[in-house]
Amino acid sequence: MTVPPPAKFWTRQRILLVIGFVAALAVTLFFGGRFLGRLFWRPSREPIREWMSIAYVARAYGFPPPILYETIGITPSRENDHTPIRELARQLNQTPEALIEKLEARIAQGPPPEPSGPPRP
Repeated sequence: MTVPPPAKFWTRQRILLVIGFVAALAVTLFFGGRFLGRLFWRPSREPIREWMSIAYVARAYGFPPPILYETIGITPSRENDHTPIRELARQLNQTPEALIEKLEARIAQGPPPEPSGPPRP
C-alpha cells in the first residue's frame, strides 16, 4: 500500500476546506443581510403625521394604498403617491388633522378581507 505524498494530500484537503469555508461565509452573509434588512430598513409604525404620503402610510401599516385613497376621497395616481397629507388636505379644502383622523379610523378597522374563490392559475 502506497501513501500519497504529503504535499498532494494537504493540497486537496485545503481546497475542500476553503470551498466549505467560502460556502458557509456566503450563506451567513446572505441570511445576515436579509435579517438586517428586515430589522433596520423598514418603515416604523409611528403615528401618522402631515409630512407623510399615503404610500408611506400604506407601507408602514401594511395596508393597500387604494383603500386609503378611497377613505379620503382621492383617486390613486403617481403624483398622489408622493404628495404629503398636508398638500392633499389643502387640495380637498380640509384640515390635515381631519384626513389623519379618517386614515387612523380606517386603519383601526383592519385590512379588507381576502377575496374568496378558486385560486388563480
